[in-house]
Amino acid sequence: MTLWLTRAGRNGEGENLALNEGLAVIGWGELPDLSTVKSRDELAEICHRTYPEAKPNTVSNWAGQIWAFRERIQMGHLVVLPLKTRNAVAIGKVTGPYQYRPDLPEDARHTHRVDWMRKDIPRSAFDQDILYSLGSLMTVCQIQRNRAE
Repeated sequence: MTLWLTRAGRNGEGENLALNEGLAVIGWGELPDLSTVKSRDELAEICHRTYPEAKPNTVSNWAGQIWAFRERIQMGHLVVLPLKTRNAVAIGKVTGPYQYRPDLPEDARHTHRVDWMRKDIPRSAFDQDILYSLGSLMTVCQIQRNRAE
């Protein structure tokens, strides 16, 4: 089984929306609907046009994360959401494909449906090596360390 880390805002501003609505959400709200994007290179070009002030390495990093969210996260995969608003972690199963939701706040329009199985697992329940992965600075990444799933 594949396990992904996603975040819901730099300061957890999208956590309640994600948990209450059964969603994994990411920001980059200035980006349009990415449903028709065919490649990571095309996505990188869209990111570059949208964020022209960003450095090329930053754009490449963002494109990689957004592409993983848009294309690599699949139904049946697990998602872990380390909560910033409390000392807990939510874990859910992805139940829907990428969907752009213009009805949601700008920082939560790129989504996947998620069945949140647990919303309150204490961080203390995780081994230290997994906590290191949960502490990643990235918004989206696959967690593979020591069979994390």
